[in-house]
Amino acid sequence: MSGIEVAVNGVRFRPLAGAAALGPAGAPDLAIPLALQPEIDGEVLRVAITGPALGTPSKAEAPGAVSEDSTPAKRWNSAVTGIDPGLAQGLEEWRRLDLSRYSEPYGQTWWPKTIYSVKGDFWFTAHWVMEESEGTRWKATNESNHGTEPFPAALQVVYEPDTAGNYLPPHEVLELRFARNLWEVVPLPRQQPSEYRDFLTKSVFVDSWGGQPASALKHFLEVLKAISRGKQSYYTVLQNWEVGGWDALLPDSMWLPGHPPNPSVGSVQELRELCELGKTMGRLSFRTNYRILRDYSPSYRRGLAHFALGADGKPVDYLRAADWLPVAKRGDEEIAKQFAPNACFTDQMTSGAAPWSWHDWAVEGGSRSMRQTLGHQQALARSMKATFGGPLGSETLSDQHLLGEFVDTGDFGVQDGHHRLFSPEFKLRRLQHLSGFNGIGLMYRFYEMPPFQRFHSGTTTFGNDDAQLDDYRCCELLYGNGGYVCHDFANWRYYLTECLLVGHLQQYYSGQPVQAVRYWHNDAWVTLEDLVRQGTVPNIVPWNPPTKEYGRIRVEYANGFTLVVNRLDDEFTVDDTEADPIVLPRSGWVAWTKDGNLHACSAYWPETRHRVDYLTDDNAGLVYLDPRGQQLLGVSAITLWDHDRVVVTADTDHNTVTVEGQTLQLDLPSPPSPSSLDFQFDDGLDGWRPVRGMLTAEVRAGSLVLKTGAPGVFVVSPALRLDATKIPAVEVRMKIRADGAKPGGLYFATEQSPSFWSDKLVNFEVTADGEWHTYRLNVSANPKWQGTITGLRLDPLRGATEAEVEVDWVRAAGS
Repeated sequence: MSGIEVAVNGVRFRPLAGAAALGPAGAPDLAIPLALQPEIDGEVLRVAITGPALGTPSKAEAPGAVSEDSTPAKRWNSAVTGIDPGLAQGLEEWRRLDLSRYSEPYGQTWWPKTIYSVKGDFWFTAHWVMEESEGTRWKATNESNHGTEPFPAALQVVYEPDTAGNYLPPHEVLELRFARNLWEVVPLPRQQPSEYRDFLTKSVFVDSWGGQPASALKHFLEVLKAISRGKQSYYTVLQNWEVGGWDALLPDSMWLPGHPPNPSVGSVQELRELCELGKTMGRLSFRTNYRILRDYSPSYRRGLAHFALGADGKPVDYLRAADWLPVAKRGDEEIAKQFAPNACFTDQMTSGAAPWSWHDWAVEGGSRSMRQTLGHQQALARSMKATFGGPLGSETLSDQHLLGEFVDTGDFGVQDGHHRLFSPEFKLRRLQHLSGFNGIGLMYRFYEMPPFQRFHSGTTTFGNDDAQLDDYRCCELLYGNGGYVCHDFANWRYYLTECLLVGHLQQYYSGQPVQAVRYWHNDAWVTLEDLVRQGTVPNIVPWNPPTKEYGRIRVEYANGFTLVVNRLDDEFTVDDTEADPIVLPRSGWVAWTKDGNLHACSAYWPETRHRVDYLTDDNAGLVYLDPRGQQLLGVSAITLWDHDRVVVTADTDHNTVTVEGQTLQLDLPSPPSPSSLDFQFDDGLDGWRPVRGMLTAEVRAGSLVLKTGAPGVFVVSPALRLDATKIPAVEVRMKIRADGAKPGGLYFATEQSPSFWSDKLVNFEVTADGEWHTYRLNVSANPKWQGTITGLRLDPLRGATEAEVEVDWVRAAGS
């Protein structure tokens, strides 16, 4: 391998000089024999590499293999801990691009790169084939994207032992590509496109996260169905419905009869009705997660699920690969039996980017090679799709080996994209054909990096901020992704435009092949290749200065559809739209077709500096306008015309939409917020919602009775409007039966600080003896207890997994 020499465009160099196996200390060791099988497959040089099995040295030759020194491959008496690709020598000046789905979501530079030779004016790549790798993971030893010194053209492949110290015999395939054209050296994914591609490219993704009652979710879907008038399909995911609340008893979503769906969302019958409605709009799925494992889940307690082992032999927090199929099959079959959805969704399958996030280092039944674990993921995906007879979705889609054939769709995440500039070109040229994807990630993640502190502290502002939402949609379109309704993270104005404008517009671009992508540089549109030739080394690292050329991008599709986006502060005029020039503000965009029949934009209305969202499609006879508060085309409200007839108008300020003459409320009316604190639970839950840890919640004999099955149990009050100065203390009367109960807590939210955060918490000791006790909480001692109190969160106890809690009342107490 080290001896491979390549001549391209007058440059002769060695791409893998010094390549060798890694010995026990992790350093290259040329004495370890590697058996090579090089072959030229079209424009690709493939090198299959096998290493010696661990054991006593012998003269046994691996069948058909030729070693590095032309002698038979041998057994070896010390561990082979990896393969080092050596260094590319003889290139002189070089530049590199981070072109992969792996690197994109977080702006990471330790993934496979694409290399440009300045002297030779050519491109090349050296990529390991993950599907054939017995390695545990990849490792970058040089992340620089420009230089003149020798550098590693490929990543290191690291082999790690199982918990007994056993190593797998090395087996790798390295593919090298060389060409004058950039996109001839970036490999295509091996998997096939999704069989549901045609449906998904035309569908808006409704991602329902809020955990609202089924009645509210049903109303939301009914409004979407009404405004679409049978002309828009949807892929809907019910995210927060599981037993005990969000992720409480994973990997189980329910296990009847003792572990029903989250009582705050709805009963089995209510969810069944919701599912039937979703299926009339396209496809609906129930979220699952078959990666995380809780030791109090039914699957664990019944011996069906076991923890994977880490490299150190200690249990990790996720399910071992050997259990994925039986655990998923049981859970999926119960969901299918109870609800009969026609699609499926599983969390975290694609959010780790590479299979090593799922590895199990156990001796028996473990899976610690990329090939093995990827194969387990593929098998799980096939099983889920077969059970439900529909597409499989997952979140973030950081992976590029499962998308399409295995994971059909999902939200296409770019973390903190709002503060970054980036290129969509890898997605458009290498993933676009695989399926229809949506959005630009779960919405709050587009505005900050993990650990998402603003989101978790309740201080995000994007939900009603046009500037932030405009940037999200701008990037969604830039990536060729379809409409995304992230319920309930945005607002009805945004949802309406996603469904009625983006949902229609995506019929022209989602899944369609791209002809050219160009970047605004020195007052001209240039290709990425030309940018690099002219000296630009694009940056993707979020905290480094952005590449300004990524701020204005033009995408031309093979079908004649063109899109231009402007993500820079300065206005940008586009004057070749087959119509009047369009002025784009920041996060503005304009799209058109070559025949002039389609125009759409989020831009200034002609001869004004007032931004609108607009679409006109002569092919379909449709016109859509959100005038954003101005009087335009005779209307001041969101309006859809069908062949010159008004069919939809929405007055979001007054919570109404009118479809074909029928007026609907956009949201169900909320009950009045109590201005006094006195909840007796005589006739029902009084608006309190069991959010976390509950198996059941019911009112019995004038008390709220909670049966818990997970730690961290809490209930949340309805929206309140309490004068903090009039309530110095809160009293709670409860009866608790539990072992190992720890102190409870009362969180509160205010108009100035609307989240349940630890700075607005009053702890209290509890007595879990099955008798009634009254707890007096001196809330006024907390300095944040001031102004208007807008909500309470009661954690009746902590620590115990199984408990029964009865709450007689929650009320204000005097001083």
